[in-house]
Amino acid sequence: MSPEAPQDPIAGLMTEHRLFEYLLGAFEAWLLTIEGGAAVGQALADFISVFAELVDVHHHGKEEDLLFTAMIDAGFPANGGPLAVMLHEHDIGRVHVHALRAAIGNDGADARRSIVEHGRTYAMLMRAHIRKEDQILYPMAREVLGGGLATVAELCRAYDDAPERRERVAALTGLAMRLLGR
Repeated sequence: MSPEAPQDPIAGLMTEHRLFEYLLGAFEAWLLTIEGGAAVGQALADFISVFAELVDVHHHGKEEDLLFTAMIDAGFPANGGPLAVMLHEHDIGRVHVHALRAAIGNDGADARRSIVEHGRTYAMLMRAHIRKEDQILYPMAREVLGGGLATVAELCRAYDDAPERRERVAALTGLAMRLLGR
């Protein structure tokens, strides 16, 4: 997400994870205010924009389309093992984000309960998911891909540098930083 993509695509993905962890903390703090009676307001739509686009479309896009594909090409099973677990968790995260999106603009009691329930579940899922990637999957990728990581780095750089993506990622990163500053 930086103008100078790291030479090591794993390091770049892990840097994005650190931002997401901070953002999940801000989201969990916001959920406490909702539970305490604060208005849902625009913050929900803002968090959902970041989770749906920056986390899922951009970050998960690089993982699924570039890193995971390279791992499959290197012999990792696509339909079992760690990649299947990560892909399944990406899908579960999308279900929770979809449920949260459905609550945008609704400040009723049922919507608030849904926001808190799906929000907490999403945050717990993503924290555990990030840990698994950082501590298990990414070290496996380093080992299996070896010098092939340079190719993944080039693909990630091209992915990040697409003009329409670069502009949107910059806007979403700015939004994420504003949410962290709340």
